[in-house]
Amino acid sequence: MPEQVRFRYRVEGLEKDWVEAGAQRAAHYSYLPPGTYRFRVAASHGDGRWSTTEAAVPFVVLPHFYETRPFQIATGLAALFVVAGTV
Repeated sequence: MPEQVRFRYRVEGLEKDWVEAGAQRAAHYSYLPPGTYRFRVAASHGDGRWSTTEAAVPFVVLPHFYETRPFQIATGLAALFVVAGTV
């Protein structure tokens, strides 16, 4: 009976505890910092016992270009050249 199925999920690398989603079949996150994660989800058939088999999907969130080390170094060097050029 699908109406009795309950879900819980968590993102390894972000959360330590499970998020109880109830019957909701979607997970929403407004921001994930750059990094490597693993999304895990488990189901219960309404009897209080969680399934022993979980679904897991690994994924990577890449940084925006302005969050990368080469961009930060280039920006710092550009600022240094502007200051040196002004002097």
